[in-house]
Amino acid sequence: MEGIEFFTIAVLTSLLYIIPLIKKIKHDLFSIMSWSFYSVFLGVFLRALYIAFELSDFEKLNRVFLLNTPISNLNAGAFLILAGSFFLILGYTVWPGSFKIRHLGFLDGGWNKRRYLILICSLSFMSIFALQHFISVQGGLIGAALSEYRGVAKEITEVKTQGYLRWIISLSGINAMLTFSWIMDKKCDRSKLFSKIIFLQSLLTFLFFNFFVSQRTAIVFIVIQIIAIYYYSNDLKLPKAWTAFGLCCALLLFQLMSDIRESFGSENLNHTEFSLIRALEPAILATNFIDISKTTHIVNAVPEKLPYAYGRTYSTLLLAWIPRSVWPAKPVTNVDNTIGIKVFGAKAYGSGAVPPGLFAELYWNFWYPGVFFGCFIVGALLRKLSSFFRNKMSNGNIRIIYVANFMFLGIAILGSSFTSVMVGLLQTLIPTLIFLRFIISRKALI
Repeated sequence: MEGIEFFTIAVLTSLLYIIPLIKKIKHDLFSIMSWSFYSVFLGVFLRALYIAFELSDFEKLNRVFLLNTPISNLNAGAFLILAGSFFLILGYTVWPGSFKIRHLGFLDGGWNKRRYLILICSLSFMSIFALQHFISVQGGLIGAALSEYRGVAKEITEVKTQGYLRWIISLSGINAMLTFSWIMDKKCDRSKLFSKIIFLQSLLTFLFFNFFVSQRTAIVFIVIQIIAIYYYSNDLKLPKAWTAFGLCCALLLFQLMSDIRESFGSENLNHTEFSLIRALEPAILATNFIDISKTTHIVNAVPEKLPYAYGRTYSTLLLAWIPRSVWPAKPVTNVDNTIGIKVFGAKAYGSGAVPPGLFAELYWNFWYPGVFFGCFIVGALLRKLSSFFRNKMSNGNIRIIYVANFMFLGIAILGSSFTSVMVGLLQTLIPTLIFLRFIISRKALI
């Protein structure tokens, strides 16, 4: 069969990510490398299985992955991911894990109740106001109901993503995690009812916003983050019934959003029943996360369609913070749009963006040596971070920082672009640190 070689490489790649988890996966299901393995299993192994054995409609497989090329064409990208993964795991396993950050004493201590209540109320009002304003500038609930047109522009000067409004609304996710941590603390019997109300409001605000902008992954991730806080607060034990219920609700919403996307412009949805297979399939039959097909097409586009960048894609981080309303002609800082247009034939900015992932972006900038050395450094960095958080997880404040900012870092690095990862990390890490610094009191625990 034509896809056997391609599938074999995908299996070897997936097995590599089990190496650092052999001793630890039973002890921490939510570690950085555990989630890296989950993303590789979903994005590399399962996709290769679908492609090699045609487990889905061939027209869909061709449209998403093959792009009218033979399956054997994907071997180049598969080998690149295998080689890059080898050096990443090598860096993770051989580099010393000891890692200390000085001057973190401000994260020791419980929360001041009065400051905590001021913070969660402020975040609640800010996120609701920002959501209302965001919907208004998009034309209202009815006018902006068709998310296919939202944020799409043919000229870069016309792009209006409302990035800072989106950021303020996303703080509702942090608010949900803060209030849930307060609810979970056994020493805190005060204000739990009020915290539950704010938690529910913040969670619903976050879910509604991401449903509105068609961000399916964020909806699943926030549910997992809430489960992770419970997991780390209860000696690495999961509430099986609530975990199953929460994940089923998230996957049901994920499937509904996927069906709306697929049936856009038709009178009825083709499917109405829920199934786990159908809920996961939209994530498999896509080019998000780490993916062999998109890596292959990007690598094959270098240097004809994508001249070697020599580090330029990493320097765009310096410009990403400038609002386009202030600098309309600001160069494209998100390389996802560049790849979508030049490699995959997208016709407009904000539509059809394709994140390159760690391996393809390193190759685009520095060819094979960049992939080998870059992946080794990334592996060493993930080892340092994993070691640090593993030793500090008894601190409730460190737990929140990890779950809100670093738990999905492995997934993000493997599947996204450097600028997207760093912008996303800093947009959540900085406010999380500020919020915790505001509510932490050294005098008494909560």
